[in-house]
Amino acid sequence: MGKMMYRRLMGSKHLRQRLLLSTLSSRPILVDNIRSDATPPGLRPHEVSFLRLLQKISDECFIEINETDISQNSSS
Repeated sequence: MGKMMYRRLMGSKHLRQRLLLSTLSSRPILVDNIRSDATPPGLRPHEVSFLRLLQKISDECFIEINETDISQNSSS
């Protein structure tokens, strides 16, 4: 089995649209440096809720969250 190729994106600009398009197209993305310079860094609570919603309604969707990064993979 080969290594999964992610589309790497930076920052939180248009985050919801990026996540939605990734989900609809079944293309995995990796979002780095989400508000990494802000206090506090990372996702806001409503963004985490949106990620969990996408994970629940999508078949075979895997979302990994750390402090300032997200990876989303919709395996086929």
